[in-house]
Amino acid sequence: MLHLVSKERDGEAVPRDVLKACSKMLAEAGTDVYGDLFERPMVAMTVKFFENDAQVGVSTLSCAEYLRKVRRMRWLHSDHKLE
Repeated sequence: MLHLVSKERDGEAVPRDVLKACSKMLAEAGTDVYGDLFERPMVAMTVKFFENDAQVGVSTLSCAEYLRKVRRMRWLHSDHKLE
């Protein structure tokens, strides 16, 4: 699952229905299973992704360009919930 999320963040198309089904299966297995196998690694991966993205953005874009990028990213990610 984490590999698919990473691929999607890199701009590749991924089977979102598979991610949703796997996420639901882990959640039904219990909060410990979901947390240990997906949630904690996903949060750690997400922190690293956005830290790296911010470092690159701050060092290569103007302030206005970076803020536009952040707004665009927030908009894109608000539409990618697995609910």
